[in-house]
Formats: sequence, C-alpha cells, structure tokens
Amino acid sequence: MDNGNISTLKTDGLHRTLLELSKKHNVVEQSAGGDVTWHARHFSLGMTTLYENFSRPFEKGSQLYRSYYPEGQDFLNVSAHYRVHYGNFLFSGETAFSDTYSGWATLNKAIYRFNNQYSVMALQRLFTYQYVGIRANSFSEGGAVRNESGWYLGAEMAPLNELKMSAYVDYFYFPWVKYGIPHASDGFEGSFQADWIPSRKLSVSGRYQIKRKERYGEPYLYHKLKLQGQYFPADNTELRLLGRYTRVRDQYGRHVKGYMAGTIAKWSSPKKDLRLSLSCAYFDSEDYKTPMSFYEPSVLYAFSFMTMYGQGIRMALNARWDVTRWLMLMLKCGSTGYFDREEIGEGLQRIEGRWKNDLSFLLRCKF
Repeated sequence: MDNGNISTLKTDGLHRTLLELSKKHNVVEQSAGGDVTWHARHFSLGMTTLYENFSRPFEKGSQLYRSYYPEGQDFLNVSAHYRVHYGNFLFSGETAFSDTYSGWATLNKAIYRFNNQYSVMALQRLFTYQYVGIRANSFSEGGAVRNESGWYLGAEMAPLNELKMSAYVDYFYFPWVKYGIPHASDGFEGSFQADWIPSRKLSVSGRYQIKRKERYGEPYLYHKLKLQGQYFPADNTELRLLGRYTRVRDQYGRHVKGYMAGTIAKWSSPKKDLRLSLSCAYFDSEDYKTPMSFYEPSVLYAFSFMTMYGQGIRMALNARWDVTRWLMLMLKCGSTGYFDREEIGEGLQRIEGRWKNDLSFLLRCKF
C-alpha cells in the first residue's frame, strides 16, 4: 500500500507483525463473471467474462519493468476457450483479452497418442506484456501471465511394462524488461526422467534437468539431479528415500553446489482411522542460489514444500485421526536446525538460536 493505493496484493494470509497487520482489511474486492460453453461430440467452444472492482486503485509505480502492471480500480477480462478431440488427437486452448492496456494472451496445446505406450505433446504460449489478468493462472516460466512467449515439446514412452520414460524441452522469451533484467531475455529448460516399477511394492525413479535463465543481467546455468525410491513393506506402510543434487554457474562464473538426502515413513492403522508420517532431511547448500526443496506431509490445505539453504536438518511428524465419519483431527509439528549459523532470520522475525519450530493443527467437522 503506497499513498492509499495498491502496489501489490498480499496473498500469503500471514499477519504476524505490525506491518503485516496494517495490511489487513485494507481492500475490498467485488467481482462478477460467467461462462457459457457449447459442447458437441468432438468439439467444445466457450466464452468467459470476469469483471473486478477494488475499493482502492492500483498504482504501477515508476520502475520501467512495472510499466504495464495493473493500474486503476476496474478490470475486465474476456476469453474464448476451445477444445477438439478426435481419435488419438487432442487440441485445446484459450485466448484472453484485457481492457487495461488492450493486451491479450493465448495458450494452445496439442497431444497425440500413438498408442498406450507412446505420446507427444506441444504447447505454445504468448502473453503480451500489456496483458493484465489479476486472477489469471497458466503454465509459464516467469510465474505470471504476461510478458512471455515460448514453446514446450514433450514425449512419454513406456517401452516395457516396468519402465516409463519422459522428456521435454521448453524455450521461453521475455520481450519486455523484468526485475533485475533491463532488456529482453530468453532461456531454455530440458529434462529427462525414468521410472522403473518392477512390482507393486517397489518403484525407483531418476530425473536430470538442465536450465539456462538470465538473472541480474547475466545467464545462469542450472543442473539438477533427483533420485527417489519407494517401497511398501506392507499394505499400511510406506518408505520413501529421496536425494537431490544441484549445481549452478552464476554470473561470476562460479559453480555453486547443493545436495540433500531425505526419507519419509508412513503408517496407517488397519481401519485407516489413524495415520502417521515421519519425515527427515539433511541439506547442505552453499547459498540461496541452490535452495533444496523437500516435500513433507502436512495438514489439509497447507503448503507442504519446504525450501531450505545453508547446512542443517529438517524433521517433521504428521498425524491424522478420523474420530468419526464427521470429525477429523490433524496435527503437524516440525523443526529445522541449522549448523552454519547462530541465529535465524532478521528483523522482527529473527530467532536467537539454531532451531526453528512450527506447529499446525486442524479440526474438521462435516455436516
């Protein structure tokens, strides 16, 4: 909030400090919209309209990269979506228009399945930098539906019943300036993954990923490797092992590395009314350029991917108890310990010590 105007919308739902509390109940949004779709045997066509009004106006600011950010109080988006499905071929997409700067965005996808073992996909996207969609959400590299175009090509293969492979390459281009990049930029990402499933109780997978993307005006080159194994010793027990390795060449030509090793164990009672999971991960990342992400079970509707850098360990216990058909309790307690620092965070969120603890509790009643 700047001079009573909106610069960005706060969406994390946190109100821990006085600054965060000052942003609570500051803006009222009113929205109205609708969708009409016509369905045929092999074809569908529809139109969607969304109108949004905010009690305070958006202010885009004076920075060059924010030249086409939302401005004003009223926003109108109109889109057409379409789908064609015939035999083993599927084509679908959506094209949208916004009234703020008369920008538009389109995403189109085509899939062809040769048989149950082989398929290919192509995806094209073009989001002009004048497009404004506050609630828009789409496949993108930049994290927003604006200032991006690109092509994604992928394939899936299952030459054996026990072996599945997939690969993709994605090229992206940003025609307008971005934060920290004062010119147009581009990049690419490629990946190959193999999954081996010899039995119902055991599966092993590996994935390699390479990515080049510009940051702070210089290209960064990422190499990522992920290995995972999953084993079911019994119908109510699951064990999972995970390993990650990341290497980045930064703008100074340095190679920054990071790795992580973790495990997750799950158990449920014979009646499935009680479920427990325990997760633990060790991480060692040289700095923030190589953060380690780790999925851990959590309460419903909560974010479950932990992102960590530095050197330390992460542990969490998650429990779910279905008391009755209409009452459910969930509890999660976690702790992160750092071996390379004496305090965590800064400012009002600074923690004196090496350990950071978190606790989540959920009670659900169904009527």
